[in-house]
Amino acid sequence: MILLDMVGDANLVIPREVSSTNSLQDAIWTTAKDLDNDDIFVDSPGASILDDHRPFLDAGIPAVDLIHYPFPETWHTLNDTPENCDPNSLQAVGEVVETFLVTNSDSYLPDAPFPSVTIVLIALLPVFTVAAIRFRRRE
Repeated sequence: MILLDMVGDANLVIPREVSSTNSLQDAIWTTAKDLDNDDIFVDSPGASILDDHRPFLDAGIPAVDLIHYPFPETWHTLNDTPENCDPNSLQAVGEVVETFLVTNSDSYLPDAPFPSVTIVLIALLPVFTVAAIRFRRRE
């Protein structure tokens, strides 16, 4: 399970969330480095975040929380709006996740009985692409 949380900040920094599955993080961070996005996916420990990935971990499902840390200034404020998202950050994260999914599908994507999980993960990629295009048009 890959949780994308607060990945649209202009000064995006995603350290390794400490409760996430190490092997999954290793593979994603390697992909980020291969795509020259290791300035965003920094190879240092972040915080332990209580977030939507925890029930998956508790159920024994590898999970990673890709989360900007420290939290951006706009977090949970009236300025926490799409206008404050950076299309370059969204594109970088989208490319890393897409490349990771394509190159590691044999290792991490589940076979039946969980085909809907695969569909959901892949369906999220166009969302980031559309968001990045829309924000770029506003520039």
